[in-house]
Amino acid sequence: MRREQVFIGALLTAGGLAVVAAASLPSLLPVWRAGAVDAVRMIGENLGAYQVSSVLFAVGAALTLAGLGALTRLLGGPVAVTGLVLMSVATALWLGNLAFRLTVTVQMAREGGVVPSWYVAMNAWTVGLLAVAAVLAGLALLCYGVAVLNVWPRWAGFVALVFGAGVLGLFLATLNVPPILLYLAPLALGIAALTRKPELG
Repeated sequence: MRREQVFIGALLTAGGLAVVAAASLPSLLPVWRAGAVDAVRMIGENLGAYQVSSVLFAVGAALTLAGLGALTRLLGGPVAVTGLVLMSVATALWLGNLAFRLTVTVQMAREGGVVPSWYVAMNAWTVGLLAVAAVLAGLALLCYGVAVLNVWPRWAGFVALVFGAGVLGLFLATLNVPPILLYLAPLALGIAALTRKPELG
């Protein structure tokens, strides 16, 4: 049991830290706030950092999903399974967004010049994928918060519940959720798994 718990904690912690690193590269902070056309120009000026960030986002998402899968197997129950299904779909949509970033966006940034209108439209579509992913991930965090509340350190369950509600509330208010917010609660679950034994029957 302890070995499985450490494995879960390592996956979730590594995944969360990878996403935090991806979102925190100083040269890219203006990119996250820019519109599609301005962002392409900024990405062209920081292309290497952008590619590293996108890869870290993808690695973090994959590690987090693997960790949640292992956690679901440990917890059992329909609530955790529902959370895993929701997070799996959210991760697939998020990886689709990242694939667009690493291919089309990178190519646009390399070419420079005027950004074509079709790129703006496609970029808006992939932003929509991320929006749907945020809603699904927020619901998944609520599920995991409920699932671990009585069998894991309670603070970790409350963190998942708070972030789940916060993600959904932020989306309703702004229609925009920074991806990092989807992975801070799983990071907390990972830390809890590494630092305290869950009380599973």
